[in-house]
Amino acid sequence: VGRSQRERTDRSQQGGAVTATAADVAAAGRSLTLGLLHSLNMRPLSFAEMHAYADPLYQRAAFWAQYGERLAAPLAELSAEMHSLQHHVAEAALSQLAYRRSAVHKVLRAMQELWPRAKVYVFGSVATGLALPTSDIDLVVYLPPVRNLPPI
Repeated sequence: VGRSQRERTDRSQQGGAVTATAADVAAAGRSLTLGLLHSLNMRPLSFAEMHAYADPLYQRAAFWAQYGERLAAPLAELSAEMHSLQHHVAEAALSQLAYRRSAVHKVLRAMQELWPRAKVYVFGSVATGLALPTSDIDLVVYLPPVRNLPPI
């Protein structure tokens, strides 16, 4: 036991304040984790085991890429993935265009009924044509200032 460890132990036995260093916290966390793993009859994974587990996750193709599509050259693979993404986004945008227009039109009508001078603007991925099937619709409602209110 080092001198600083002995001093902390002496102070804690005397009722004084004990300050923990970052190393103390890290050691406590490490021993707590290892103790929990031991109590569950588990052991920490080695680097090779973690790598073997994570490898299949990282080697899967992106959802927009063709199934099993793997190219040897990384730049060719990136280019092919970008073309696949563009194709997927374009198809998704076309398939949902009518639904999104209908939703925006309903919001626009509701805003016009409540505030006739309101303006509704669409922005984000829907406005740029990059919306995916799970994308939301970003709207901003602009209300012009009311002129007849007394100052606060």
